[in-house]
Formats: sequence, C-alpha cells, structure tokens
Amino acid sequence: MQATSTTDWRSTVLLTLAGVVSAAHLAKLASVLPFVQGTFQLSYFELGVVVSTFNVIGAIGALMFGVAVDAMGHRRAVLAGLGLLLAGDLLGLASSTSLAFVLSRVIEGCGFVAVSTAAPSLITRLSAQRDRHRAIGIWSVYMALGSSLMLLAAGPVLNAFGWRTIWAIMGVVAASLMLGIRLWVPGVTVPPKAFLGWFGHLRASLWHPGLWLLAVTFACYTAMWFSVLTWLPMVTMHTAGIGVLGSAWLVALVIAVNIPGNVLGARLLQKGWPSGRLMLVGSSVMLLALGGIFGNSLGLGGKYLLCLVFSMVGGMLVPSFFSAAPDYASTPAHVGLVTGLLVQGSNVGQVIAPLLIGREFSSNEVFVAAAARPMYFFGAAAVACSLLLVLLSRSAVHAGSHAAR
Repeated sequence: MQATSTTDWRSTVLLTLAGVVSAAHLAKLASVLPFVQGTFQLSYFELGVVVSTFNVIGAIGALMFGVAVDAMGHRRAVLAGLGLLLAGDLLGLASSTSLAFVLSRVIEGCGFVAVSTAAPSLITRLSAQRDRHRAIGIWSVYMALGSSLMLLAAGPVLNAFGWRTIWAIMGVVAASLMLGIRLWVPGVTVPPKAFLGWFGHLRASLWHPGLWLLAVTFACYTAMWFSVLTWLPMVTMHTAGIGVLGSAWLVALVIAVNIPGNVLGARLLQKGWPSGRLMLVGSSVMLLALGGIFGNSLGLGGKYLLCLVFSMVGGMLVPSFFSAAPDYASTPAHVGLVTGLLVQGSNVGQVIAPLLIGREFSSNEVFVAAAARPMYFFGAAAVACSLLLVLLSRSAVHAGSHAAR
C-alpha cells in the first residue's frame, strides 16, 4: 500500500491538529446553544437544524466528499477544508440573522467533512507501512481531543467575552493551521490521469463486504458513544441535580478518556492485533457496559464509572477503523474514497441515534429504559459485524495459504 520508506511525523501531528480543530468546530455550538438561540431568536426547529447540520452533511455526502478529495489531492483538500472552517467562522462572527448563521454552519460542516476525510488519507500515504498503525493512532484522538478541549475552554471564554469571541478564536486557529500545513506538509505526487475512471475505483472498493462491515460497525460505535454523551447530562442535571457547568465537566471527562483508549488501540495494532479482533473485543465490552449503565442495579456513581470504562474501551476501536480502511482502496490514490465511506457511517450513527432515543423517550416516562433499547441493538450489531470481519479475515488468510501451495 505504501510507497514511502520513512514516516513524516511532523506532517502527522499537523494533520491531526487539523482534525482536532475541525472536531472543536463541531463541538463549539453545544457550549453556546442557549446564547445563540437568544441572539437569533431561533425556534426549536431552527435550533435542531443548526445542531444537526454537520452530521447531516456527513451522513449524506461524505462518500462523495471522499471521491472529490481523491480528485483534488489530499493536501489541497485539507487546506480547502480548513479554509471552509475559517469562512464559516467569519460568517458566523458577522451574522445578524438566523439564516446567515445557519449558512455559516453549513460551510463549517463541509469543511469538517473535507478535513476528516482527507487528513487520515494523507497521513496514510505519508507513513511507512511499519508505522501506519502508530500514525493512524495519533490521528484517531482528533474527535475526543477536539471535543473535550472545546467543552472545557468554551465556558470561561463565553462568560468573559461572549460566544462570538469563540468563533473569532477558532478562525485564528484555523488560519494558523492552514499556514503551517502549507509550509510543512508535503503533497503526494499523483500519476497523471490517475483519477480517470473513478467510478470503476468506486465500484471496486465498494464491492468488498469487509468495507461495508467496517462502516456499519463505525456507525454503531458512534451511535452508542454519542447516545451515552447525550444521556449523561440529562441524568446528571435532572436526576442528580448537578448544575450545567458540573455536568459539562463530567461529560468532558468521559470524552477525554476516549483518548487513552485510542492510544492503547493503536499500540495493540502495532503489536500485531488484527483490527477485527480489536473491534470484537471493544464492542463486546461496550455492550456489557451498557447493561450496567442502563440497568437498575447501580447508583449514579457506579453508572458514571461504567461510562468512563465504556468510552475508554470504545476508544480502542477508532484506530482499528482508520487503519483497516486503506486495505480496501483499489489504489493508494483512492484512500479518500474508502475513508469517506467510514466518515459517512460515523455520521449516520450520530444522526439516527438521537432520533431513535427521542422517539422512545416520547412514549415512555422512564428515560433510562427507553434509551437502552436502541443502544442494545447498536451494541449487538457492532459485535456481529466485528465477528464477521474476523471470520472474513481468517477466510482470506486460509485462501492465501492454499493459493501459496
């Protein structure tokens, strides 16, 4: 898969920071929702549109973003994505109407999907084969790190200066990263006309059942993870009486412990663990943890400890997704395509999970029992898909050994 014999670690770090910044753009709205709603007098429907913009764009178009990323070049696509984030920041900063603000989030959403599709593809191509798992492991912290940093930092800035200052700061950060990547991250030479016949490459990649299993498992993982993050503040504020700031810190800690899980998962992959086995172990533990989180045998403290275990173990799955995806690309120049399908699966999970939980909650008075049903389904589906990936991998190994004879 890789043509390079050395790994560009500086580029890996800079591209990971681009992912962290894009994830922070996703999370920044959650910290200021009441203030934005008050500024623009948004209805609850309009507020829902604003909140779901990023995930809907990813759920609908990430695969085609991947195709476009391969066409324009991965480095150029990362720069374009950061440019879109910057443009969204500036428009949001200057917005005086709800329409302009919603448009700013649409622009930022496109930038987020572009960065999250192109950056891991470029990291893969700038990494030696022996270092690929380690490099992707560094990248895999982007969502948890960006989200937790934003949740922790937004409160003090918001209280002191207002929500528009957060938009201004994020614009400066995005512009700085654009400059750093332009100066220090090399592009990857693509053979002339390499993108011609893209539909054939798309069909060849999507023909692999393993890629679809990978995307479905990622969708189930994100559905479980984001559902727990949605459920936790509701319980801490409404049941335990913890304030908004305290609940935000509790949620930020659950997000943050995902990071050591990312690192551990990358380390296990580097030591030779198959990605399918890692997904199977991680998703099984997550499913078991859900039983305790939504059961009746533990108090709130015990449930919170299980949330920490759930998030940390779940973090091991993320590097396995991004490490396995390039194996399904028809050529190194088309890694963005398969990464796009992964990102699309992730966003589908983030879109459908709150909808299912909200539907259950609307017809039940007990939120814990209502939330458990769809999440048990996602957990069982993740375990089943991971098991199928393990079996597919073993059958491929056996087929290869027979062919060698």
